[in-house]
Amino acid sequence: MPGQENLILIVDDNPTNTHDIDSLLTEIGYRLRIVPDDKQAMDFVKDQTPDLILLNIMMPELDGYEVCQMFKNDQNTKHTPIIFISDKIDRKDLVKGYDVGGVDFVTSPFITAELLTKIKTHLAVRKAHEELETCIKERTQKIIKAKEEAEQANRLKSEFLANMSHGLRTSMHAILSFSKFGIDKLEQISEEKKMYYFQKIKTSGDQLMVLLDDLLDLSKLETGEEIYNLESVNSLQIVENIISEMDTNWKEKKLKVNIEDPLISTKIDCDKEKLKQVIRNLLSNAFKFTPENKKITISFKEGKLPFENNPIENEIVSALTISVLDEGVGILNTELNTVFDKFIQSSKTKTGAEGTGLGLSICKEIIKAHNGKIWAEKNPKGGAIFSIMLPYEQMN
Repeated sequence: MPGQENLILIVDDNPTNTHDIDSLLTEIGYRLRIVPDDKQAMDFVKDQTPDLILLNIMMPELDGYEVCQMFKNDQNTKHTPIIFISDKIDRKDLVKGYDVGGVDFVTSPFITAELLTKIKTHLAVRKAHEELETCIKERTQKIIKAKEEAEQANRLKSEFLANMSHGLRTSMHAILSFSKFGIDKLEQISEEKKMYYFQKIKTSGDQLMVLLDDLLDLSKLETGEEIYNLESVNSLQIVENIISEMDTNWKEKKLKVNIEDPLISTKIDCDKEKLKQVIRNLLSNAFKFTPENKKITISFKEGKLPFENNPIENEIVSALTISVLDEGVGILNTELNTVFDKFIQSSKTKTGAEGTGLGLSICKEIIKAHNGKIWAEKNPKGGAIFSIMLPYEQMN
C-alpha cells in the first residue's frame, strides 16, 4: 500500500468529516490517529510525530489557527505539514492560515481527488525536505571531516619538517664541527684522535645520506619516476642475507631471529633491490622497537590477492605473504591504518626510536607498484606484525 509508512493526525470534532477521511485514507493504507480537540492532539504528539496533520479550523475551544501555532511551537511538529479543513474558505482565511504555518486548505464535503492529491503532494514535499536536510548534514559532516583531516595533515607535515630539519642540522653540525676540530688541531692530535674525528664525520654523513635518500626515494616513487627491473627472486634468500647483514644489530640487543620453515615456494617476480629495501626496513623497525633478549620471527605463507592490473577483471591470483613478527612495544589500534602515511610516525617512535618516519611510506609505495598489499596488526603475543603480500607472477 502506498501510504502505509505515513502517519496522519486528524484533529476534527466533526464526525462526518472524520468518518469520510477515515474511510478514504484507511482504505489506501495510511495510518491514522483521530482526536477531537487540541488537548488530545498535543498529548499525542508528545510521543509520536505525525507525517502530516489535517486540522479543522472550527474547533470547540481553540480555533484551528491557534492549534496550528501550538504545533509550530512544538519541537516534535514544527516541521510537520498542516492542511486546514473548512466548509468555506475566503481570502482572509487563506492569508491567516498561511501566516500561522499551514501549507494548504481542503473544503468539506471533500472532493476525493483533491484531498488525496494534496496529501500526497505535501507528504512528498516533507520527504524531500527530510532527504535534503539529511544530505546537507552528511555533506556538512564530510566538509568538517575533510577540514579536520587537512588541518591534521598540515600539523603532521609541519612536525615532520621540523624533525627533518633538526636531523639535517644535527648531522651537518657534527660534520662541520669535527672537520673544524681536525683542521685546527691537525698537527697536535694523535692518529687515534684523527681516526675518532673521521669516524664521527662518517657516522653523521651516513645519517645525513639516509635522510636525503628517503626524501628522494619517496619523491620518485610518488611521481612514478622510479624504474622497476622485474626478475624471478628468491625472497627467502633475500631475508636470510639481510638478517646476516644485521648480525651485529641482533648481537647488540641479544635478539633471537627465527625464520619459520616456509614449506612453500618463495620465488616471486619483483624488483630485487626494491624488495631488499622493504625487507630491510621492516627488520630495522623490528630491531628498533624490540627490547633485549626477545625474539623476531619471519614467516612465509601462501595466500590469494586481487590483481589490480590483470586484464581479467577481479581475478584472484596466488601470492606470497612475508610477515615480520616482533615482541616489542607494539602499535596502537588507532595507528594500524595510519602508520604507512607520510609525515606520520608511530607514537612509540616518539619515545626514543630514531628514524625519518618515511620508511614505511616508501615500503607502501614499492608494494603498491608491485600490485601487492602491506599492512600492520597487533601481535597476540605482544608486539607488532608487519606483512607484505606480493603476487608470484607480475602481469603487464
